[in-house]
Amino acid sequence: MNNFLNKVKSILANRQKGSLALVENILEAIMAANPSKAELQTLVGELKKSEPAMVALHHLARELRKALPATEGQAFVRQYQQNWQHTDRQIAMYLLPLLPASPTPLTLLTHSHSHTVINTLLELHRQGRVGRIVQTRSEPGGEGALQARQLRQAGLSVTLIADEEIAEYIAKVNACLLGADQWTSKAFLNKTGSARMVELAGQYQIPVFVLADTRKKLTALQTTGINHSLFEEV
Repeated sequence: MNNFLNKVKSILANRQKGSLALVENILEAIMAANPSKAELQTLVGELKKSEPAMVALHHLARELRKALPATEGQAFVRQYQQNWQHTDRQIAMYLLPLLPASPTPLTLLTHSHSHTVINTLLELHRQGRVGRIVQTRSEPGGEGALQARQLRQAGLSVTLIADEEIAEYIAKVNACLLGADQWTSKAFLNKTGSARMVELAGQYQIPVFVLADTRKKLTALQTTGINHSLFEEV
């Protein structure tokens, strides 16, 4: 197998990153390798075999399949990135007026690893609305530690806690931010532990905001074949 497809398989095997981070990694691999159209067709097949819960990867597969064979890989990436480049900032700006009013920067609780949550937090930080992040480890997998590290590297103050400590911290935060692997108008699918966070937030009347773009929107959640040790419906 060639280097490009080996790289693709390595990216898709990652269990630490959210689906949109994996999409970005796939796009970067296409730009770096400039694969043939035959390799891109193989990529579509690999994406379609990926974790059913991660519908952003399946969205990428559909978009790439539609673009082939007329479009070269690098041209596809440029168009795809152009279509979605402002999405996370738009989410952050939409969220800003919905956050609790406070004379001081907010303390926000988050869970797992989410490309959208990270970028939203960075924008909120630039706007002066975030003072501290409380981040769960998010077991199994512990990918919350990766998100905590990335946020710290970007200059945010982060407290990394065990999932079991949510009950201890929930009353100390202003709001909870969660990503989603899938969402509908009535429910969402995210990392296990999300439902417990939402439940506790409700008990303390802490608002919960679920951040995801339309690449992950479905008319009904697709839960057949998903890994239920990693994902749950909320």
